Formats: sequence, structure tokens, C-alpha cells
Amino acid sequence: MGDICLVLSHIGNFETAISSSDFQILELRTDLIPLNFEIIDEFIPKFEKWIISIRKESFEQENFNEILDYILKFEPKFVDIDEDCLNEELINKVISKSELIISYHNYDHTPDFDFLQNKIDKFVELGAKMVKIVCKGAKNSDFATVSKLYNKNNNLICFLMGENYRQSRIEAYFKGAKITYARLENAKEVAAGIPELENLKRDLQVFEKNLEKSIEVEPFKVSGQISANASKSHVQRLLAIAILTKGKTIINGFEGSKDVDAFLKIVKELGFEVQLTNNQLIIENSNFNFLNSVSVNVGESGLALRMMPFILSNIAHEYEIKASSTLLNRPLNVFLESVEASGIEILSRKFPLKFRGRILKSEIFIDGSFSSQMLSGLLISLPLQSKDTVVFVKDLNSKPYIDMTLEVMSKFGIKVEVENYSKFTIKGNQNYQNHEIKADGDWSGIANFLVAAAISGKVEVENLDINSPQADKAILEVLRNFGAKIDITNSSVIIENCEFRPFNFDCTHAPDLFPILTVLAAKAKGISRIKGWKRLLHKESNRCAAIMEIMGKFGVEIQLEEDEMLVFGNGKIEGGLTINPHSDHRLAMMASIAATLADDKITILNPDVVEKSYPDFFRTLERVKILK
Repeated sequence: MGDICLVLSHIGNFETAISSSDFQILELRTDLIPLNFEIIDEFIPKFEKWIISIRKESFEQENFNEILDYILKFEPKFVDIDEDCLNEELINKVISKSELIISYHNYDHTPDFDFLQNKIDKFVELGAKMVKIVCKGAKNSDFATVSKLYNKNNNLICFLMGENYRQSRIEAYFKGAKITYARLENAKEVAAGIPELENLKRDLQVFEKNLEKSIEVEPFKVSGQISANASKSHVQRLLAIAILTKGKTIINGFEGSKDVDAFLKIVKELGFEVQLTNNQLIIENSNFNFLNSVSVNVGESGLALRMMPFILSNIAHEYEIKASSTLLNRPLNVFLESVEASGIEILSRKFPLKFRGRILKSEIFIDGSFSSQMLSGLLISLPLQSKDTVVFVKDLNSKPYIDMTLEVMSKFGIKVEVENYSKFTIKGNQNYQNHEIKADGDWSGIANFLVAAAISGKVEVENLDINSPQADKAILEVLRNFGAKIDITNSSVIIENCEFRPFNFDCTHAPDLFPILTVLAAKAKGISRIKGWKRLLHKESNRCAAIMEIMGKFGVEIQLEEDEMLVFGNGKIEGGLTINPHSDHRLAMMASIAATLADDKITILNPDVVEKSYPDFFRTLERVKILK
């Protein structure tokens, strides 16, 4: 690891600076601190390892050349000369006493790799022991430029300036930066984004801890046969109905995930008998009595949260809902408006959320533009009411998920009249019938491997229902337009790479496909258009911004136009990068599959986030990937 350098921009901070033991080098900014021989005599001998930085403004000081000569008598460890100040006499003077750093700064933008590499080569030829490249971050692809420079050069200090590019300094430290800069608390920010020392130490520790748990994915292609994992969306609907079904519900092909496990824990805590043998789950609901009050924790599951008030209104008089992690930061207004519209009383609008009473209204009006999950919860709960109910929905999104809900209800004997996805009529006094059912394979999770095959290789996937109402089955339509070979048999789907064409696709009703489709689009040379990015703003992360950040780091240009994301594919991405998936399972999977396009490994921080929906993702990847 490199050294931490504390930047001294005011001589009055010297005593405070040297009282700390958390850095190894002090930088004296001769362009910022007025110097004389007395100051040099007083301070330079008191610290062993200095960088004396020289900028064009340094020469505005009176007698600066004489002052510099005097400083060099103390033989400081490093002298950093900005390119604008270079001359043969100055270089020779410095290298006779100190190790020379030559620096290039660009306060407007980050030039391309070739330009910066030429600078490095030139500076080394001039005698630099170390080269410093510091540019203003202007776009996320600048991260890739910095990473590429570290991949090719030793003895480098290179990072991006700017508040939005602070992470570049942290990543540079672990890429091999010889020096990383910090400032004292409340000291002048001499460059945009330079952190305070304590914050830098904290961020380095956090990043190092995350690196210890990271996964490295080398460039690969895929080949082999795999089985799709169980769909968490389908399984959670089955669990919700099992709670409301008298008698026994049997779910075959059951697989857990963080979201499913949180829901199953609720089932157990409500007092239902649960038996799991191999992949068969049996839920017994025979002696249940209506509860006075109950408290449940939905974990990070947005679906469980948005369905649960309606489900619990059939279970208890008062009910409390807790949540964790990213779910605590998601907006609640539209969700709570839907609950209120049903007649359920809201006792607390902040976590833990608290509710009272049953669904009272016979006509319910809700907004479906934010999410369809509240409607799913209503539809599952309303057949048990003593009266008929009509639900009017405005601007319903994710219609296939409502199809999934209706299909599951139908298999348990419940009928719902649907008019144009805007009016749903549910007869009261219906009962769910005992049923044995198989959990659907998950199109959203397996879409990652289908895309990997379309980019580089061939894969056969079993346990996928081609007639499933799952929205993400639309991946087949995209891959067909992309140019992949698709073979569908009675038991499997086979995808093989062939052509790589740009595509247009509306993701409004299948927002979970968005991340992996940007990787697919990066392979196709040209512009792909993916509609519906506004659906991504309130997922596990601000998924739209996070996709643009990650793909930008990979060197892929993305633009937003109204509700369309334009991906400018060039057939490859930059590797050698460390990716933060922002606690989002789909972004971790997306970044991993991107290695099919990379020229170097991709490091994924916090890979365990995939456990939310696809715990076996990385184990499955190991089974089918072949290193290039």
C-alpha cells in the first residue's frame, strides 16, 4: 500500500499536523504558503518525510529560487514539479537532492488514455521517479481511464478531482497509488474532493473490509446446462395465499432467498405449521385463530412490505410491520395511500409501520404507476371479505406481475373479473382451496445467464415455463432482436451467441431486466434504446443512477432522453475495475456478467447481496463459465 500524505496549505497548521501519527508524508504547498528562511529552519527539520510541491504560482514569491535552494539543503524526500514549471535546470537541481515527482493537472476534464500515457512516458524520460496525474472527473468512464493507467504503469499517483469522484482516490490507493492525499479537519480544500484525514482513514478501512469479502470475475464465456432458481416473486405470492388457505398448501421446487426466507419466517411466527423436506414446503393452516395484535419483519422485501397490510388485515386486529436495510429508505407515500384507500387505519406512517382493522371499502381507488405490488396484496386479500369489492387502478405498471397474481389465485380456486387492467371485480365470501403447486423458475435471475450466452457462448436452462406470466420472460424477445440463436424444447431453453445487433425494448413492465440489458446493449455496436428508466428510481438503489455509474466506469456511454435510456455499445468494456453494487442484487449480477465483455477481471464488492433473490448465482456461474 502507498503512503498517506497530509497537505499543508497553511503554516499555522504545522504543529497540529505533526501531532498526528496517522500519515507518513507532509506536503508543503509552496504556491499557497508564504516562505522565508526562518520558516524553513523552524519547520522542515521537525518532520522526516516531505513533499515540496512547486506550481507556477510558487515563483510569484519573492526570492523563490533562493528559498528552494535552501529547502533542498535539507534533502526532502520528494519534490513535486508541475509540468508548467519544468525546465532542465530545475530538474537537475531537484534530482541531485530528492526524488522527483512530475505532475500533470487538468481542471477541466480527463483526457483520453493515450494522451495521459504519453504524458507519463515523457515525464519518466525527463527523470521522474514518480508521475502524478490528477484530472477533473467529468464522466463515469473517467474511472476506467484511471484504472487502465494503473494497469500499465508503476510508481504512479493518479486520481480524479471532484466531489462526485471522491471514490477515485480510495480505489487508487488499492490499485497501487504510491501516495494518497488528505487534509486536516476544516482545513482548506486545495483540490475538489480531497478528504479530511479522519474521513480518508475511515473510507479506506471500509473499502478494505469490503475488498476482503469481494469476488473477482475473470473474463469468461459460458458453456453448459443449468437449472433456473425458484422465482421469489412467485414463491412469495404462494406463501401469502398459504396464510389465507384453510388446511394444507404444498409447494414443490421451493428454494429460499433472503426475501423468501423473511416471508417464510413471518408464516412461522404467525403460528402456522411449516415443514420443509428437500425442496418441498408444506404449510398447515387448520387451527388458526384471529389475533388481537401481531408484529412482523419483512426484511428487505418490497413485495412483502406492500402486500402485508392487506394480508394481515385477515389475521389480526392490529398489526405492526418492520423492515431493514435499503427498504427503510424507500418512499412510502403511494404505498400508504393505497392502504388508506382500502379503509385500513394507519396508526404509524414511519417504521415500524402500524395498522388497525380490516378492509372496509367496497370500492377502492389506487395509483398503479409506482408499483403493482399493492394491487397484488389487495387482490389476494379481497376474496375473503364478506362483500364484493371493485378496485379501480390508474396507470398500472408491471402488468405481467398482476397476471402472475391472478394465475396463482386461479389455481387456488379464486376468480377475479378484469377489465382492461383498470377495473378488478372480486366476489366476497370466496375461499382458497387446498392445492399442491410447483414454484416457477425465475426468469429475472436466469436472464443474466441467457445474456451471457448471447454475448459469448451457449447455455441450456431447465426449469423455465415458457408459458409463465412472469414479466421477465420478455428477455427472449430481446435476445431474438439482438440476434441470438434460441431453441425452446419441452424442458429447456437454449441460447447461443450469433449476431450482436442493437435493439429497442420497452422495460416499463419488466424493470428488473434493465441492468442486464445494458450489458447486452454494450456488446452491440451502435445505439440500443431501453424504455422505462423512471421505474428504477426507487429500487434497492437508485438503480438508474447506479447503472449509469457502473456502466460508465466500464467505459460505456449512456444518455437519458425522456423515459428512454440510450446505450452506445462498442462491443467491449474496460476491465480491471472494482464495482460497488450499492447493496443491489441485480447490479452485482449485472457487473459479474459484464466480464464476458471485459479485457481484465472485475472485482465485485459485497457479492452477498445476490442472496436477496438468487443465493446460488455465483455457484451457478462457476459451473458454466470458461475463462477466455
